[in-house]
Amino acid sequence: MVARLGNCEGDCATVYWVLDVMNPQIRRYRSIDEEPVVALSLRAWAPVFVSLEKALGAEIFRRLHPEWQADQGKAVRSVRYFKAL
Repeated sequence: MVARLGNCEGDCATVYWVLDVMNPQIRRYRSIDEEPVVALSLRAWAPVFVSLEKALGAEIFRRLHPEWQADQGKAVRSVRYFKAL
């Protein structure tokens, strides 16, 4: 698909969209999904923990969350839904 930006003549900017880059499908959780789900969680929570560290200061943050990545991974893995499937 090609789209032209604006209503212009001659040297118009052209935008190309790639359609159907992804073909998402909904399916049941599988055991092979565990690590990608944990990795997604770590990426999603990283900015929150960075913000907490800035707000609390490095020393207090490290005392409260010395290994936040490991703790977050354990929390995601402990969700009963994943174990039930």
